[in-house]
Amino acid sequence: MPLLEELEIADRADHLPGELSRGMKQKLAIVCGLLHSPSVMIFDEPLTGLDPLGIRRMKDSILRRAKEGPPSFSARISCISSKKFARMSSY
Repeated sequence: MPLLEELEIADRADHLPGELSRGMKQKLAIVCGLLHSPSVMIFDEPLTGLDPLGIRRMKDSILRRAKEGPPSFSARISCISSKKFARMSSY
């Protein structure tokens, strides 16, 4: 449960996703994505629904993983439309 503790949702481990707030659901989705220590991580709007303290902690967690983690890393924290993203990925 280290991931749950790191993202401060360990106290909600026995709750169903429907019982969680939007921010807690966002954290749960990120925990699920990190469970298997992926070699590539792409975050799409990871800060959506988080309170200011949650935003700070999520940024810290993502940046720490970027520094110590996988060779390929992408974090999209700012808002990019899907059309712009498609144009960027075609280069």
